[in-house]
Amino acid sequence: MICLRAAGAIWRRPLSGVYLSVLLGATHTVKTRPRKRQRLVVVFLATFVTVAAPSNAAPEKASGHTSRELGPRAVFDSTRYDFGVAPPKEPQEHTFLVRNEGDAPLTVKQVATSCKCVVTEMPEGPIVPGQSARITAGWFGRVDTPDYSQTITLKTNDPRQEIVELRVVGTIAFPVTFRPNLLSLRDVLKGQPYETSAEVVSTTWEHFEIKDIDAETHGYTHRLEPLDADELRRAGAKSGYRLHLTMGEGRPVGEFQESIKMSVHPPNDSAAATGTENEAENEAEAEAEPFDIYLPIFGKVSGRISVIGKDVQNDGTVRAFADRKPGARTTRLMVKVRDPKKGLGLVGFESAHPGLTARLEPLGNGLDAKGLHYLYLDVEGLKFKQSRMGDRAIALRLEFEHPRIERLELKVEVVLEDSVISGQGLPGRRHTARRGG
Repeated sequence: MICLRAAGAIWRRPLSGVYLSVLLGATHTVKTRPRKRQRLVVVFLATFVTVAAPSNAAPEKASGHTSRELGPRAVFDSTRYDFGVAPPKEPQEHTFLVRNEGDAPLTVKQVATSCKCVVTEMPEGPIVPGQSARITAGWFGRVDTPDYSQTITLKTNDPRQEIVELRVVGTIAFPVTFRPNLLSLRDVLKGQPYETSAEVVSTTWEHFEIKDIDAETHGYTHRLEPLDADELRRAGAKSGYRLHLTMGEGRPVGEFQESIKMSVHPPNDSAAATGTENEAENEAEAEAEPFDIYLPIFGKVSGRISVIGKDVQNDGTVRAFADRKPGARTTRLMVKVRDPKKGLGLVGFESAHPGLTARLEPLGNGLDAKGLHYLYLDVEGLKFKQSRMGDRAIALRLEFEHPRIERLELKVEVVLEDSVISGQGLPGRRHTARRGG
């Protein structure tokens, strides 16, 4: 009973050195009692000693704990400012706030800016804990690009963020724009002049001039004429021009990308040019300086005739297949005519190898009237000792009966294939092993 009462007391009250002594004394008392109770006492003893160890160790750990110093800590109200839309060359500024939420002085220094048009005012000295400082950025938008994005790089003694980047973004309301903002030319035929145009307009100025149009450098001739009242109204502009461009016949086949440069000259004498009485607008126009703008042009020059098909490679080479057995194997391609006269007749062909021949047939169903024809390449495999690939491609020249399309020259890569019956496959299943040369 002594042992059980002691154990019960320990369960009901916090463990202490007194009750451990009682329990140990009870253990000696029950040495002559049944074996079953001895095991019960030992189980209680092991349990309470295990539970007691953490309760004694915890205060020691807590007593040895010391708080770590924060040091300087930089917290910015924002690192990005979007000023929206602003006129060109209009001075603007914005103030960024930085607060020291640490417990040591914070230093903030300017390292660099992305361009000279961003001017900053920095804190003169360290920022004490709990205080804030102002970082002011000033700028004005350029007139040669509508997208504005500049950065200020700062260095702090905050180990968490030693380098901080402040960014100013926005859109400059361009005084002169293109309509459309780029030209996409996709129906240009080789050897045929191509005409296009774009409007150069201003929603700000009543008058401006376009000079030094660099069109001839890219193979264009140009003509500039003022927009009439109806055209200005449709464009929502105060003044503008239509720029006519004509591409010459010497442009090679393929894609192209270029920009035509021109100089915009605002009116020097606004009052005389516009006749307005708004002094603020007149002064802004009078102070504006000439600047350059660029008209982007993308396009593709296509030949009057082209070959289309899955066996046409990126470089224009045609791949034809042949079997190592008697007879010819045919590769079918499609020929597209881009010319007012869609009909095309094959007069003859010249092949650099006797095993390669060609023939041309209309598609039928009226598709030949749209300039579509079938081109068949017949290859006799037994006339080739090996595949003809790459530098050993076969030259094939086709001659036509057409007023403007006289010939088409192709390079043909011949690929020989061995057709065998595989004993491991399904009965009669054909497997092909291609051989490159």
